[in-house]
Amino acid sequence: MGIDKPDVRFVVHASTPGSLDSYYQEIGRGGRDGEPALAALFYRPEDLSLQRFFSSGRPDDRVISRVFQAVRHAGGPVRLTRLVQELDASRRTVTDAVNLLEQVGVMRSTSSGLRARDMAPSRTRRAWHTTSPRRTPGWRSPGWR
Repeated sequence: MGIDKPDVRFVVHASTPGSLDSYYQEIGRGGRDGEPALAALFYRPEDLSLQRFFSSGRPDDRVISRVFQAVRHAGGPVRLTRLVQELDASRRTVTDAVNLLEQVGVMRSTSSGLRARDMAPSRTRRAWHTTSPRRTPGWRSPGWR
């Protein structure tokens, strides 16, 4: 916060701080002169979920790879419950991996289940090394399985 004044009367947060320790330190800036001070925290429940997501640590690369490979080799859409059973992992672990794979564009959820993008080496190489697909003869968008 960068405020070191004794007569701070209000400390208002528009979202959740990075940690409980940070919050405690920041609200402690109010009323240092011994007079009453008010601390208020305004947030949405979604903010807490987002904070938990970012503080949960780095995802396990092996789990992400196993989830992608299982969906890719399934030959069609895969339901999340089937994936959880096949990988013998918790629903949350698999869901987190699926969410990350969707964010980077290699997996998507459909009404019939999860689908993986076809990442054939020749298509992948062209997709990664092309800045403008329209200018490259023979370029095709990677498909969905």
